[in-house]
Amino acid sequence: MKSSVPKLLHELAGRPMVAYVADAGRSATGRPPIVVTSPATATVRDALGDSVDYALQAVPRGTGDAVAAAVAVLPEDVDEVIVLIGDAPLLDPALLDELLEERRLDQAAIAIVAVDAIEPGALGRVIRDEATGRYST
Repeated sequence: MKSSVPKLLHELAGRPMVAYVADAGRSATGRPPIVVTSPATATVRDALGDSVDYALQAVPRGTGDAVAAAVAVLPEDVDEVIVLIGDAPLLDPALLDELLEERRLDQAAIAIVAVDAIEPGALGRVIRDEATGRYST
């Protein structure tokens, strides 16, 4: 974004984009979300204050490592986790509700939401084998 401001803190309609993501997570789970920050994104903590819980990813090593940092601070009574990315401010809480419901109905270990991007560029991939119905990344 060619900015000294962390991407998550760029404002949309007067709020940092990560605030919308935190709201969607809270709506779907009824709990304060855990927001993972690193030393480079510590200002996210200033922006969100005590409206969320935090985990520290001391050295950013990617999404999997960020999830591990969050799992390390999960309350013991949590038995279901939603992993969200902080730069998706248009995430609809109703979509998260549907995702959780479908996962529960199927008793699936995991469930994901993916988008069919016309020009995916450098986005990650979820590839579905039409013949078998299986997915890979």
